[in-house]
Amino acid sequence: MQKLSATNLNFENNTIDYAFYDPPYGANINYSELNIVWEAWLNEFTMVKDEIIENKYQGKNRNIYGQMMLAALREVYRVLKPGRWLTMIYSYSDPSMYRIIQNIAHEAGFADEGGLLHINSASKTFAQETSDKSQQRFLVINFKKPKGGRKKVVEKSEDIEYDVIQVTHEFLKKYPGRTRDQIYDEVIKRLFSSVQIEKFDLDEILKNFFRKVGNEWFAPGTLIERRKGDQKQGALWEEPIPEHPEKEVILRLQDFLREYRIVPYSELREFYLRKLKIAIDRDFDDLVSENFIIDKGKVRLPTVEEQLRMQDITVHYTKRILAQFLDGRLNRAPTGPEICEWIHFCYQHELYREGLQLFGVLDESSIPSDAYKRAKKIAEVCRIKKK
Repeated sequence: MQKLSATNLNFENNTIDYAFYDPPYGANINYSELNIVWEAWLNEFTMVKDEIIENKYQGKNRNIYGQMMLAALREVYRVLKPGRWLTMIYSYSDPSMYRIIQNIAHEAGFADEGGLLHINSASKTFAQETSDKSQQRFLVINFKKPKGGRKKVVEKSEDIEYDVIQVTHEFLKKYPGRTRDQIYDEVIKRLFSSVQIEKFDLDEILKNFFRKVGNEWFAPGTLIERRKGDQKQGALWEEPIPEHPEKEVILRLQDFLREYRIVPYSELREFYLRKLKIAIDRDFDDLVSENFIIDKGKVRLPTVEEQLRMQDITVHYTKRILAQFLDGRLNRAPTGPEICEWIHFCYQHELYREGLQLFGVLDESSIPSDAYKRAKKIAEVCRIKKK
């Protein structure tokens, strides 16, 4: 047993078979400060200047934390045998911190080829107990020291928000009714080895593209189902989530509509008020419009085809991008070919007014003449349909 600095290991090059690191998670826990009384009693103190941590009182910002972590990973890379592994445990609620871990691991020479998984802690911190924005599980990352010393390069994401939306959508289609922390963990796990993780706003993404029922999230177009005991998420058994009053109302309304198929809106409301008598924290009209089809004053369950259309997350995302562009809120300039694709999209989804607006800003010189002619024809059809 040796007590060493992670940045200065007392081993020869290429001599270690396996390394396991559980480093400080940025500024989450200030270990030396918490241990000062215990260390004073032992009369053996941590060398604070060597502590790899983010701490403004020690003059260590996130950049310095990253530099010290890089020095530690370069050192473990030096002592590991080629083809052997480093396992790192990490957890952080800010996704941009994972970008730092990606960068320094690959800069040190490692490749994350061993797959990633989550583990639950035996006990939870105060933040984990009180906030769903705190990461609830630990990410286990396996880094390999490749033979030949080749470095891995992770490509920059073309659109990190869309990547997060796609991962979340796939996850919720497979495991409906997941909580925010479970979604965050899955997003980090799925993106870590494929793209550079930039900062993203998961709460905004969930609010704009997915449905919340109580504390659970669902993909659009998904019929709510009762939980059948514990559900398996990947390789982990998750704790069952108690049913929420809002979810129970949706389930009972679904049962009612399965029996009567299609009912007047007033009859559905009366069933809710007189029979269910379950208090919910949201507007009943909004709940019905999000979960059922309202047609000429009558309510029914969505058909399979309607569910599939509602589940097309690409359509939802494109509509949002279009709205941002037309309102002047999009933080980039779309290309001519991209605007042509949007015009065709608007025609397909009966967004005729938006299609005309897009054609009005299309620069004829930015695309081939035949593409411009096609866009012009579609715009003319949009003009007729709009009337």
